[in-house]
Amino acid sequence: MKTRILILSLLMCLALSSAKLVAQPKVQTPATDEQTITDAMADGTQGGRIIALHRLAIATMRKTCDDYRRIKALELSVTLNIPFREAYGNINDVMPILDPIDVKLLRKPVQLPKQIQPHKDEIATVQQQVEMLIELTEKLLLEIEQAKVVIEQHLENQQEIKLEEIVAKEQFDPEEEQKQEQQVQAQQQKQQAKEQSTEEEKKEQEQLDAKDQSLNDLVELAKEDESHFKDVSQAMRQVMAHQQQTQSANVPPMSQLERQEMKAQARNISEGERKELSKLAKPKPEMGTLGRMVTEKGDPTEWLFVDTWYTIGPFPNPSRVNLNRKFPPESVVDLDAVYIGKEGRQIRWQFQQSRDLRVVPIDAEPYGIWYAYSELYFEKDMDLWISIGSDDKANIWVNNLPVWISGDTLKVWRPNEGYRKVAFKAGRNRILYRVENGWHSMMFSMAIRVAK
Repeated sequence: MKTRILILSLLMCLALSSAKLVAQPKVQTPATDEQTITDAMADGTQGGRIIALHRLAIATMRKTCDDYRRIKALELSVTLNIPFREAYGNINDVMPILDPIDVKLLRKPVQLPKQIQPHKDEIATVQQQVEMLIELTEKLLLEIEQAKVVIEQHLENQQEIKLEEIVAKEQFDPEEEQKQEQQVQAQQQKQQAKEQSTEEEKKEQEQLDAKDQSLNDLVELAKEDESHFKDVSQAMRQVMAHQQQTQSANVPPMSQLERQEMKAQARNISEGERKELSKLAKPKPEMGTLGRMVTEKGDPTEWLFVDTWYTIGPFPNPSRVNLNRKFPPESVVDLDAVYIGKEGRQIRWQFQQSRDLRVVPIDAEPYGIWYAYSELYFEKDMDLWISIGSDDKANIWVNNLPVWISGDTLKVWRPNEGYRKVAFKAGRNRILYRVENGWHSMMFSMAIRVAK
């Protein structure tokens, strides 16, 4: 794969550096979306060769994205001991969104001086996209290699290897021994498959259904509704328990009555606690501090305002048509990644710190989608209230679990738009914040109540 990318990179540089915008004879070659790369290379025009290289870059990127999704799913499967099909469904496609290139323009011979600049601009667009695809492919390949190491290490730990017993055998033949072991393992696997009872299959399906149901319960509680205050910590722990379960320690599914009681408790917040939380309605500097760490030795304060983020955007959202569309950061947070964003612009993660509760992305503008990523450190497991505010629609994930999903209505920023009691774990906690800007200004905030 790396060899193909290197060849593609060299070919693209050669083709683009040698491209001359001069008048060319017309060649009768129909340009269609179904035309193969070979046909494009053989059509006799410089534009056809550039189109072919662009298609080759996209095909290589697609193959790498598919390989990345499969290898990451296998890593998730072996580390969490879950079926590959389920793991594969949890890994989203990371193929970047590309604006279409003007194929007709590239194929059209340049016959007039005024046609030169449009050709140059389109070739520059192709070069920009191909260079971005090559860079992203290399990064995905590096992640694939890292995932392979994790998988190999995990599989090695599954069985004890007694080398001294193998080499002590007469007429030791490593290759023959390996073949015999593979045959024995294949027979054992077939036997185990035959011996697997219908009851075991039913139990496994029940566990999968219970895991899906627990995640659905969490999503329901995360959504913004008439309940301003919700405790989603118990629902989060239920999902985490299913994610960490093993065959020897399955998590029993909750009954319908237990699920209803959990949802009722999540909404049943005491009046005293509501009043204390509502103090954030008019935040003052003395009520909190900026930071990302919660420890026993920290300065006493009531609220911790998360001030440090990596932000990326805007992703396109014309007339809010992509309001619920998933973009690459929801699949993998790669702080070195470069994507094609709104109006074909390259976008990257940018580090920023706010000196205020409110955070405004560096490149804020109307009709776009932004993502913000931060990591919080906790000295021990804690269930704490967070206060959320955004202009406009926002989603928040804590350690890949949804804790806040706001409504679709355009709105102004309020620091106390919603409250969620969240289960933070000891150590590093990953926060992903998605914010939409429909029009005018945009901002978002996240505060954690750390008062004892």
